[in-house]
Amino acid sequence: MATNAPPARNGSPAAPARRTLPRQPRVKRGPGRPRLEDAARLAARSRILDAARRLFSTHGYECTTTRDIGDRAGVDAALVNYYFKTKEELREIILKEVEDESTARLRPLVEDHSRPAIQRFPDVVDTLVAILANHPEFLPLLTELSIEGVAVPWPDSLGLVRTCLEEVVAESRGTAKPDGATLSAMLLGMVSWPFIFRRTGRRHFGLDIADGATRARYSAQIVKLVLAGIGASTPGAAPARAARAT
Repeated sequence: MATNAPPARNGSPAAPARRTLPRQPRVKRGPGRPRLEDAARLAARSRILDAARRLFSTHGYECTTTRDIGDRAGVDAALVNYYFKTKEELREIILKEVEDESTARLRPLVEDHSRPAIQRFPDVVDTLVAILANHPEFLPLLTELSIEGVAVPWPDSLGLVRTCLEEVVAESRGTAKPDGATLSAMLLGMVSWPFIFRRTGRRHFGLDIADGATRARYSAQIVKLVLAGIGASTPGAAPARAARAT
């Protein structure tokens, strides 16, 4: 039934009251598929990181600008600075990713005491070589950090490698008993050399470290050299080798 609107103060009828719809309860998003804009942000951030990895590995850290990274990623340089405040932050994130991966892959091998350390050692070398092959940006970044006088950000992985080598030395029957720190430095030098001097290794030594079969042979030679140097030999059958990244 219609009702008369109360008169306004000036004598004219007042406008009818505005009808409003009841407020619907807000539905919270579950843990399912992210919103499209969130997925786009994650994709852009991932492209920026990938572009930085590639440029750092080929052009070096100092010679790479945020504009270069944005061009490679297909985004504006301002977006690079939005996700990563500085180029140094990009470098820290990339190095931290490699460090975390290295630790996660090496720890189960080193701490698996169901096999002697001499049998686990080839898997450790294979894993180190595979990590460097999968992350060509890692060593160039470390080299530039060393020039700047910054400590090498790979402590957990280095500690695991040293632990494995010390256990290998303890199990060996040879008279040579090098300390773990010296042996670790020698091992890392042998593992890293063909990745740092790729062209030299390929041109003068026929060592194409980009080839998976070549990496496998190189890892095996490192294992034989280290074990022979400390007078150790792998007991029993050949150990199961770690899965190599291609």
